[in-house]
Amino acid sequence: MNSSRFTIVLALFAAGCFVSGDSGDPKGIDTDPPLDTVDTSDTDSHWWEDPTEDVDDDGYSVDEGDCDDDDASVNPGVSTDGCDGLDNDCDGQVDEDFGDDEWEPNDDEGPYMGLMESEDEILVFGYIHPDTDVDRFQFRVGDDAWSWFSVEAWLYAVPGDADYSLELIWVEDLEGDWQGTVATADEVGMGGVETVDWGGDVFLEDGGLYEVVVRSTSGSGCSVPYQLQIITGGW
Repeated sequence: MNSSRFTIVLALFAAGCFVSGDSGDPKGIDTDPPLDTVDTSDTDSHWWEDPTEDVDDDGYSVDEGDCDDDDASVNPGVSTDGCDGLDNDCDGQVDEDFGDDEWEPNDDEGPYMGLMESEDEILVFGYIHPDTDVDRFQFRVGDDAWSWFSVEAWLYAVPGDADYSLELIWVEDLEGDWQGTVATADEVGMGGVETVDWGGDVFLEDGGLYEVVVRSTSGSGCSVPYQLQIITGGW
């Protein structure tokens, strides 16, 4: 055997890479990664814990939906979130229905505030939190053809580090048909007062079901509520 080829064979054998002529599989190689290759610095992965074990003794394991099994105040059995930056009820949202917000959940369908007659007023105290939160409030307005009416909404007490917008939607007219957005406002900026107003058409019946929508353009807050004033007028 040529001396150089013999040297190569010995080198491969010494490195544990000698390949059998029968199977072609590597020999002498451990295909399972050794324990010291596990990234123990990733504390969020909880690779060392049994997902069926209730680590924080709150009645729920990771397999049962506990999204933080190191904190007993966080589990699917919690009725509402706290204003603490945590997803306490493990529903994928943070602080979206903490106890002081009486209107939640109203992201998809607003509570019905009643029939508003001429010169009526509604005052709502609410919160936008987190910044993906959407608050909706519905009410009915009466109107006849050849009469004038108006709907106004004023948004006060927006947190100084947040910017909220207003939208007025004509959800359905007197025939039950959807009419869509009739007014929007997002002009003032951080902590500013926003207002929308809608006068309708004096020749038409503009009554029906309306909805005011409050949402975040930037930021949110759950320490001090915003104030939403809805006013109707007419003759």
